[in-house]
Amino acid sequence: MYKEGLFETTDDNTNNREASLRLINYEKVNILDKENDLTTHNKKIFTKYIHKIQICEENIKLLQMLGYISIVLFFLMIIIKFSLTNHKELKFYYLVIPAIFSTFCFSFSLNYFLRLKQLLEKEEEDIIAMETKSDCSFGNILSYLCLNFINVAIIIFFFLIALKLENKLPTNVNYNIINIPLYISIGIIFFYFIFLLPAFILNRYYWGIFIIASYLINSSIFLILISMKLDHQINLEYLKIFIPFFIAIGIQLLHSIYLLFLGEHRFLLKILELLSLSFILGSIVYLAVILDTNDFSQSYKVPTLFLFSATLFSIEKITNIYISNDDFIERNEY
Repeated sequence: MYKEGLFETTDDNTNNREASLRLINYEKVNILDKENDLTTHNKKIFTKYIHKIQICEENIKLLQMLGYISIVLFFLMIIIKFSLTNHKELKFYYLVIPAIFSTFCFSFSLNYFLRLKQLLEKEEEDIIAMETKSDCSFGNILSYLCLNFINVAIIIFFFLIALKLENKLPTNVNYNIINIPLYISIGIIFFYFIFLLPAFILNRYYWGIFIIASYLINSSIFLILISMKLDHQINLEYLKIFIPFFIAIGIQLLHSIYLLFLGEHRFLLKILELLSLSFILGSIVYLAVILDTNDFSQSYKVPTLFLFSATLFSIEKITNIYISNDDFIERNEY
């Protein structure tokens, strides 16, 4: 009915949530305008169906906004901690609160996005039978399990790292053990990425495949190296340990520059994305230099740079959300 052509396509669509929401063609799913002989009961079902789509989209946008704001708050609290005369007054337990809240927000946002995807993929007969027919397909169950297991693993990691930094864990619990939830998360993401790879290829998300694979591989290498460094198992400079991150962010920067030269719409947002990625890269380089030189007199500048980068990044993403909302309103005015 409307499965074909449900999403409009552009050159910069790399399968991110904001792009997918922005590109939903509601003119093609507005089944209430059809002149079919729908019964009153079926019309109510279709109305309820469209209402579910709208609620999912609104919740996704709200949760994303809260998530990005929490990231900014996290770096702000780090600055406050290192600005205090006695920075031990502000415990690491408090620092992880916005990080955990942000994780919850993005996790729930992705759950709603999966639900939105399921709704938009339904055929007309599926919508009519929606109240009696289960959505529990293998793909749906796998998606929800992977997503929520990763969410739990990341939250466990935040608790463990806070306890470690506050010296509340036994001395034999090293960073390699603390990073186990992250290793498990990356493993699940690898598995799920392979599961989705045919769909990515079918929709020609080649840049998206390259960027996701780059982040997964480089994050794995970085985690292993930083764990060994913190546990004093290797004597390697931090600047070299952060090279995997430089590669991953560098690839995404090249993609942003490529989109910029295409001269497509939303030019200012692409400039903002490019700036935020550049500042994130610069912040990581500066952090590595500080750690290698052991010059912590200016250490507050590191979270300040990250705060500025996170703010730019969040402004760009939240602006995308508002633009998506404007597109939605324009397409659904009566």
